[in-house]
Amino acid sequence: MKKTKYSWKQFDKDVETLTRKIKRSQYKPATLIALARGGLCLGTKLSHSLKQPLMIVSAKTYNDSKQQVNTVLLNSSYTVPLKSPILICDEIADTGKTLRIVVDHFKLLGVDIKTATLLYKERSIVKPDFYAKETPNDTWIVFPWEE
Repeated sequence: MKKTKYSWKQFDKDVETLTRKIKRSQYKPATLIALARGGLCLGTKLSHSLKQPLMIVSAKTYNDSKQQVNTVLLNSSYTVPLKSPILICDEIADTGKTLRIVVDHFKLLGVDIKTATLLYKERSIVKPDFYAKETPNDTWIVFPWEE
């Protein structure tokens, strides 16, 4: 699998793209949920640009050696009341397993849910409602916060 570095400059550009797409859609989330660790930067930026509160959920699909493991929901931080609709934010929809687990978790609460990622791979079992761009399935993205 080839590796591609993703820069902070690209991050800023893609967040602007995502923000425009969300605003154009007229979807108005009342709560943003960032998936730790990868979705924290995106969630924070979107929370500011959409002027909505941010919650953090920790889920894990890859171990520290970049090997896939069973996705588990590890922890959630409800620092503000959960209000519907919600927007779940992560850096990439790679396999989609993490998004699937988290979306299913929040569906049990009966809230309206949409998802947003910077990048999307066609192989993902979940296609985000909003994403900045598609990336090849055979590419491992190295995000700047991982270096």
